[in-house]
Amino acid sequence: MMKESLLSASGLTASQDLVSKSTDNASVHYKGQLSWPFLSQFHPLERGYTLSAGIDPESELAVRVLLVEDDSQLGQTLEEALRLEQYAVDWLRSGEPVRAALRATPYDILILDLGLPGVPGMQVLRQLRADKHTLPVLLLTARNTVVDKVDGLDSGADDYLTKPFEMDEVFARIRSLLRRGSDQRVSRLEVAGIALDPVERVVEFAGESLDLTAREFAILEILVRN
Repeated sequence: MMKESLLSASGLTASQDLVSKSTDNASVHYKGQLSWPFLSQFHPLERGYTLSAGIDPESELAVRVLLVEDDSQLGQTLEEALRLEQYAVDWLRSGEPVRAALRATPYDILILDLGLPGVPGMQVLRQLRADKHTLPVLLLTARNTVVDKVDGLDSGADDYLTKPFEMDEVFARIRSLLRRGSDQRVSRLEVAGIALDPVERVVEFAGESLDLTAREFAILEILVRN
């Protein structure tokens, strides 16, 4: 009932189409469900989950993620899971196009595999820092030795996550890096009794925490920002 009364009580309005569709989507819970390499168990689009009706994930409101991963199954699963969380995702399968992509698009975070064909991920990372790019970099890799981790962090990575991993941890690390590295983004939006944190993906109304689906959160963020 809190979600149903939130818009009217706050004075915000939306089209009936968006409001009605916002309640159709089932909540997506990743905790304990997805762990690489058991990716065949999780195919969001095959299970009936869809991107938000009426919400453009490529809009200026979305956090833009550049994903560089050569494994087709892992890359597809990461892309789908991130889009379901309302991130705008571009997926590259090799390291060669990364520099051009970064010149063309103002990404908020880079998720980078080290074992790439052609230009290795570590070389991509070092070149990125040599080019004075400051965007946060999360390494996702099967290389799990202390030496590999130290080398990755010393080469300019902001965080290092080894495979296998849980999607919940990926999301948490992305949020952490965005808090650290994005002082241009508004960390908390407040209007008419609504407090919305676009990085932490949490909403409070009249002091009470709301459990919104990804679609409902995206719709509410648009209304609060406008």
